[in-house]
Amino acid sequence: MKNDTHLSFLEEKGEAQQSTKDRNKTLEELQDRTRDYSFVAKVALKDKPQLLEMSGIFVRS
Repeated sequence: MKNDTHLSFLEEKGEAQQSTKDRNKTLEELQDRTRDYSFVAKVALKDKPQLLEMSGIFVRS
């Protein structure tokens, strides 16, 4: 019985660790895409700072 509880704990711990790894990978991919989006938007809208700000990209005036 005690061994089953320990095994269950280890399985859940492993699942939690895998979930954390999956989450971190997804966040990293999202950050990469956001960085790409920001770069493209800054190039495309360099003469339209108001549109950049409307897109959520801070522009120094």
